[in-house]
Formats: sequence, C-alpha cells, structure tokens
Amino acid sequence: MEEEANEMAAEKLKHTQIVNYLKPYAHYLSNNRVEECAVEYKVHPSIIIGKLAHDKLISFSSQGLFNDNVLQYILLQYVISITRKFIN
Repeated sequence: MEEEANEMAAEKLKHTQIVNYLKPYAHYLSNNRVEECAVEYKVHPSIIIGKLAHDKLISFSSQGLFNDNVLQYILLQYVISITRKFIN
C-alpha cells in the first residue's frame, strides 16, 4: 500500500517530468531554472528541490533555497490524518 501511495504521489507531483527537465542542469542549478520548472509543471519549487535532493541530484544543503511550508498547497484528500493538524 505504501508503494502504491508513493507511485501516486510521484505521478501527481510530476517527478519524472521534473527530473527529465532539470537533470541536464543538475551540475549548476540556478533558482531561476527551478522556478521555470515550477511554472512549467505547476509544482511548488520546494517540491522540486526535495525530489532532486531525494534522488541525490543535488545536495540536501540546497533544500534551503525554497524553504516554504508546502502543506497548504496539498489537497486535503491527499493528506494523512496525522499531517492535517499542521495544515489548519
């Protein structure tokens, strides 16, 4: 069930498209490039930075570039009950 949830999240958050778009620039990833990708795929820049760091395409220290709370952007139907208390 967890694997299925991960796959659904990856699809909804456009992980494959994001990685394909930014992989050529991973050696020097500018804020502008991340923002372009965010606009292109309608995904918050924090999601993009988190995905790239998770895949070790950028360092985790780069995660501070877009340090926003993205929970407010996630539809409640996709949020587990433990997390809901942080949204409201």
